Amino acid sequence: MINGVFEVEEIDEYGLPWVSKCWNDKNEGEYTAHSVALESHEYKLVNE
Repeated sequence: MINGVFEVEEIDEYGLPWVSKCWNDKNEGEYTAHSVALESHEYKLVNE
């Protein structure tokens, strides 16, 4: 997820933004997903 660009899905009650990443598991034909809350030193806000 480093250097990736992600849309913030929600901001929780502590003011932390949550983002998700999905991977296609070609061997199983399924998707794997991971969501994380980011601390202010872990992201840079950009407007696109």
